[in-house]
Amino acid sequence: MTIEQWNEFCYNNAIADKNADEFQRRLGQVEDNFVIDGRVSWFFIPQSFKVFLKVDDAVAAKRIFEDHAKGKRDSESKVASLSDVLKEIKTRQKNELARYKKAYNINYADLKNYDLVLDTTQLTIPQTLNAVLAAMKTVKSKKKVA
Repeated sequence: MTIEQWNEFCYNNAIADKNADEFQRRLGQVEDNFVIDGRVSWFFIPQSFKVFLKVDDAVAAKRIFEDHAKGKRDSESKVASLSDVLKEIKTRQKNELARYKKAYNINYADLKNYDLVLDTTQLTIPQTLNAVLAAMKTVKSKKKVA
């Protein structure tokens, strides 16, 4: 199932999201030293350090398109052009915003939900990682002082 197919399935079958979301909620109650990637993880693990990685849609499309060309991404969807990828990104964003609004009345794109908002448009993966780790270290040291 492609990401697009999964989003459509979840929009029409709330149980798929509910299972994954309940897993996150339980994980956040029993563990405190892990990294999780998810659009709504901030909502289910509220005590976590919440990071939102932003990227310009055109840059995201270029990265995805290049990854497909290099065989770095498995997908059943046809990635014919940058404009196709950009259209898929925008469709996914729209569908996910509607899906989470419908299920939980939340907006994952509201940047007030996050402890760190980082624009990765001009950053490499190591630069992004270093920025996140530095911010986490700062927050952790402030908590020790309090």
